[in-house]
This record gives sequence, structure tokens and C-alpha cells, in this order.
Amino acid sequence: MNILSGDVQSLAYVASMLALLSLFVSLYIKDVKELESISFTDNLTETYNRYRFLEIAQDELDRHIRCETPLSFVMIDIDNFKKVNDDYGHNAGDLALKELSKLISKNVRKSDIFARWGGEEFILMLPDSDSYSAYKISERLRLLVENYEFKQVGHLTVSIGLSELTECHNLTGTIAQVDKALYRSKLEGRNRVTVSPKTLCGECDTCTYS
Repeated sequence: MNILSGDVQSLAYVASMLALLSLFVSLYIKDVKELESISFTDNLTETYNRYRFLEIAQDELDRHIRCETPLSFVMIDIDNFKKVNDDYGHNAGDLALKELSKLISKNVRKSDIFARWGGEEFILMLPDSDSYSAYKISERLRLLVENYEFKQVGHLTVSIGLSELTECHNLTGTIAQVDKALYRSKLEGRNRVTVSPKTLCGECDTCTYS
């Protein structure tokens, strides 16, 4: 079959356009992925941010409802962090937040979801973990932080609150219970783990207290 020079030029042009289009598509996909990473990640600690955490938590909640598997949430707060910033400066405080994030991230399961909740507070979702398992994990993390020497600020401690999600399917209410448990840890002397006595949120129509 004879191919005219014009046809060859046309085919070459189409090939070059397809190659250029492929390049644009690959660059676009890369940019989209980078934008998604930025929007899902806390700038300082490179953990998930609150927005992304809540998205993932809702998906896990749906699985919890379908499969009737245990699900627990843990809130972690650095004790006396304002004093850290006052004594050592905000740069040292930022470094401590990064170190803490890496320390915890390396010592949880792949299925666990760890995120920065805000300031010096972090949140951890523990799929397939009841309150007893969550307590053991939390206590291990508390001791891990207590015995770790941070580069610029020395030793730190954390207060922890946790709650298991049971019949209640109110994610916001459950996280509020975790926050209350954390507050009790602070009131009772810090550097401790408190389990929420109310496994239900108490805010939705289906809730009763156990």
C-alpha cells in the first residue's frame, strides 16, 4: 500500500498531538494528586488534617454499621504545651509537634488513622478495636511519649481520652465524648488515659447511657 507524503505528515502530526495530549493529561493528574495531598494533609506535621480525618471516619463508621465491628476513637493532647512554646520558642514547639506525629505514626497499625485535630491535639481512629484494646494502645502510646526525649525540649507527656462507638451512629457526638474524656485526664493530673464512661454520644434520639 502506497502512503503519500501528505498522509505521512498527517500521521506524524496526529502522533505528536497525541503525545502532547498524553503529557498534558499526566501533568494534570500529577497536579490533581498534589492538590489532593495538600488539601488532605496538615502542613506542619504531614499527618491527615481534621477535614480528611472526618471523611475517612465517616467511611469507617459506615463499615462499622454494616459489619458490626468495634470502633474506637482516641484524642491525644500534649501537656503544658503553651509552656513549651514560652520556654523554648515556637520553632522548637513546631519541631516537637513533628517529632510527636512521627513517633505515634510509626507505632500504630496501618489500619489506624492518625490526624492532627488542631493546635497540640491529635486524634486517632482505631478500627476493629473495643475500648479495652483502645486503652491498651493508648497506654502504650502514652508511655512511649513519656520516655521519648525530644530534640529541643526534652521530655513531654500527653493526656489521652478515648471512647468506643457502640449502638450510636453519631460521629460528632462520639468525638465529643472523647474530648470530654481527654478533659478529665487533664483535670485529674495529666499524663494519663481516661476512658469515656458513656459509650453512647447522648446527643441523638437513639442514645441511652450504659
